[in-house]
Amino acid sequence: FQWCLDHPGSVLDSELWVLHRDGRRIPVEISCGLMEWDGRRVAQAIFRDITPRRRLEKIIRTQRDLATALNETPDLESGLRLCLEASLSLTAMHGGGIYLVDDATGALNLAVHHGLSPEFLASVSHFEADAASARLVAAGRPVYSSYSNLDTPMAGRAQTEGLRGIAMVPICHRGRVLGCINVASHSAT
Repeated sequence: FQWCLDHPGSVLDSELWVLHRDGRRIPVEISCGLMEWDGRRVAQAIFRDITPRRRLEKIIRTQRDLATALNETPDLESGLRLCLEASLSLTAMHGGGIYLVDDATGALNLAVHHGLSPEFLASVSHFEADAASARLVAAGRPVYSSYSNLDTPMAGRAQTEGLRGIAMVPICHRGRVLGCINVASHSAT
């Protein structure tokens, strides 16, 4: 507010971090200026939470960087790794993997992964076409859930790993499911 007092007639538009009443730090945009009110000069300020705008800016930067990196990627595995890293970055999830559908059998095979233990990976690296997890992916619809709500053998393995929340997003092209991106978290949200 001191700026407003030092620069009468001007309006300041700036960004800063404030403490929300629930204890979170949030980015805000502040606009302030001086005005006459009831015969006195007063500073008027408007604070606007810009968390959604910051999130959108991060998504756009990540998409741009991913597109640029994919353009220079020499092979499928490297490209899948870049996609998984971008997914984990945007979702703030702790680990995950990308599965590809075997054209001949319909089975799911883990192509790339990050942030998961070797023991967990050994138990989830392959799913036959008739497995519950493979059927979920084959349905072509995203699944956002806690592992405890999934009726699959993978749910028990995830609990051992300490994973609670999961997002399973099918990768589709021209109506055909090619695989899925799975990201998981140690918290339910």
